[in-house]
Amino acid sequence: MEQDIVLKRNVENVFVDKSKADVTQPHVLAAMITAASAMSRESEGIATPDMTTEELLDLYGKTDDGQVTSLLGMSSAYIQLNTGYSVQVEDMGAASANYRAQKPVYDMIYGQIAERARVRQEEKGITK
Repeated sequence: MEQDIVLKRNVENVFVDKSKADVTQPHVLAAMITAASAMSRESEGIATPDMTTEELLDLYGKTDDGQVTSLLGMSSAYIQLNTGYSVQVEDMGAASANYRAQKPVYDMIYGQIAERARVRQEEKGITK
């Protein structure tokens, strides 16, 4: 699906320094998902942390992968070490300032996540 490819590219471009991290590695993927989920709190309701986690796990086909899911929720220091993403996601002031500074980019990502969640919910409704 074209939208999934675009979403992956956008999420990886914001949350992973590809010169330092390989997103195919479980610890890097978990760190990226944790950062994206934490930053979604700043999206003013576009996407929730739970929605973001669920959609990104599904997007990467890792919903039932314990190597990824067991690492979700790591600290900012661990996120930065594994992805290069330097925003202190636990610091609401720092997260908010970073979000506001790049609001169009973050809003686009969380809009794509919310749309993906909506489409998947509709598909589930159709198949029932």
